Amino acid sequence: MRKLFTTVNAEREETAKHLKARLTELEEKIERLEERYVEDKITEELYKKFAGKYGAERKKLPEDLQSSPINASNLEKYIEFATQQVIEPALVWNHNNYIEKQRF
Repeated sequence: MRKLFTTVNAEREETAKHLKARLTELEEKIERLEERYVEDKITEELYKKFAGKYGAERKKLPEDLQSSPINASNLEKYIEFATQQVIEPALVWNHNNYIEKQRF
């Protein structure tokens, strides 16, 4: 099950790494932008333009990171749950309500 999990989530993990790297890059760009503005190397108009652009993207990235894969620290818990569901389907069926039975 661990191997299957890793295989299925490999792409999502790669995407999460890319998003984290992009977030770090944006933080650095925002820092440089602020420094350049304070040092009068760019105009207020340019500062506002790029600060808005970078800020919007930085705000969106944590939302995208929320869709990252199940944390590996919880993997054992999920494997145990799935195994229990597969090993004793009758027991699970008998203890669930109508909605849970439909989901099962």
